[in-house]
Amino acid sequence: MRDRYIVILNTKTVSVTDIIDAEEAIRLITAEIESKEGRLRFLNDPVALSPVKFTIYEKVKYSDAPERFEKDYSDQASDSFGMGWQPIKMIGLVFIALWPIFFDGLDYFGNLEAKTNYGNI
Repeated sequence: MRDRYIVILNTKTVSVTDIIDAEEAIRLITAEIESKEGRLRFLNDPVALSPVKFTIYEKVKYSDAPERFEKDYSDQASDSFGMGWQPIKMIGLVFIALWPIFFDGLDYFGNLEAKTNYGNI
């Protein structure tokens, strides 16, 4: 359709109004084509970049009783080391929390000893 208006513009235009009408029709058709191309690009881009999610599962036979799982020796030993470390961490955290009281006690007993020695001189 745009090409037909271009042919009309080149061959059959006699007056200035015919030229303006043909150019206006070409402009409208070109704008519509560009709009449709932009919309097509907009619709194609999300499809190209959209994530695809797959859910894969395996069918297993139903059983009434579940299989029993027991930890082997190395797993039990590592769990024991982990549980044994917890009290050591707690003692360290208690000492960190009580450090001001410890230093106040040292300061008190240090001054007490200095006072008693001062009196003996």
